[in-house]
Amino acid sequence: MERSLVEEAFIELQDAQSNLKETGFSSPFLLTEPGLKKAESICTDTKK
Repeated sequence: MERSLVEEAFIELQDAQSNLKETGFSSPFLLTEPGLKKAESICTDTKK
């Protein structure tokens, strides 16, 4: 089964967050349910 655009974006956000943590920066919103919903809404808005 192919990943949805949202899943792909979420994985990229997780990777980005990991990279940022290594440099001493973190954004907790990325790995939360509201963060996922926000990412999903951004993806949906972009498709329109």
